[in-house]
Order: sequence, then structure tokens, then C-alpha cells
Amino acid sequence: YFLFVTFASHRRNISTKVEIMTRYNDIISVPFHWSKQVIVISILTTLLIIGAIIALEYVPIEESERWLKVPLQILLALTLIITIGFVPTQLNADIEQVTLKKVFGNIEIPLHDIREVRRLSKSDLNKSIRIFGSGGMLGYFGFFYSKKIGLYTMYATEEDNMILIRTDRKSYIFSCTKPDEFVEYITNSLR
Repeated sequence: YFLFVTFASHRRNISTKVEIMTRYNDIISVPFHWSKQVIVISILTTLLIIGAIIALEYVPIEESERWLKVPLQILLALTLIITIGFVPTQLNADIEQVTLKKVFGNIEIPLHDIREVRRLSKSDLNKSIRIFGSGGMLGYFGFFYSKKIGLYTMYATEEDNMILIRTDRKSYIFSCTKPDEFVEYITNSLR
């Protein structure tokens, strides 16, 4: 049900090209836009995982290996649930911090820790290597490495509209519907 509602709501944003950005009392809030590629990869992978869980019920398994069935089904279900937990939903900033809202939990970056914020192009991420994370299922998130940026943590639901936020300890890459406005807001808040 969660996946259906998520895909349906994001599908509306794609078809109507609605881009929402809220500014209220020195707070900026920007939703994540899902690319068609991420939607297709997510639907196909989710169906594959659910199909594998169901298929394990009906595949004949030898008596000596039957004990593997339930742990494997649990592992597949947990993989799906954990992946859903990392899905970014909203990017917010105020005069104190940038907050990435995920399905399970938030990431908070204090503004005083930010050393660089800028818009990225696709070429900035060319030849990036995924170290650990998702490469398209429900988005791009996890740990990545590129020669231009170094090690970074990414939370994105499309390959366009990316921003880089660099602190002394970490580099973050986020996608959002209004990257230029978001970068401008943070830049102005840092002054």
C-alpha cells in the first residue's frame, strides 16, 4: 500500500509538472521529485522481491534445505522494508540547519558546519562508484565515491537537480525540485 501511494503521488507530480517549494518564517521546504527511471526501477525491483517471497512458498525444496525458506523470505522482506526506510521525502532548511526527511528518520546538518553548497551537474558525478546503497530502487542513496568530490553520502530520487553540501567531515548530495533556490537560501543564511 505504501509503495502504491508513494508512486501515485509522485506520478501526479511528473504528469502535471508541479514543483512545490514552501517558504515560511525563514524556512524553506522542498519535496523530492521521482524520475521516471527511478519509478520503473523501483516498481520492477519491488515486484521481483515480492515475487521471490511468494515463489519460495511454491518452489519444491528438498527436506534438508527446507529450513532455508523462511529465513530467506524474511531477509527479502527486510531488504524491502529497510530500503523503504531510506527513501528521502523532503528537504528543509532554516536559519539553523538543513534537514533531510526520510521515511524512517532525519539527517540534520547544522548551518555552521557547512563549508560549501552548490548546484551539481550530471558530469560532476560521472564515474561515481557506489560503495554501499541503492542505485535506483526507490532512489539513489548510500555511500558513493568520485574523483571530483571524494567520498559522499547521496539521497536522490532523480539524476538531475542535484546539490552538494560539504562540511568538514562529510559531503552530501541531495536532489530536490528547486535546487537553485535551495542553494541560494543556504548561501544567504550562511552570511
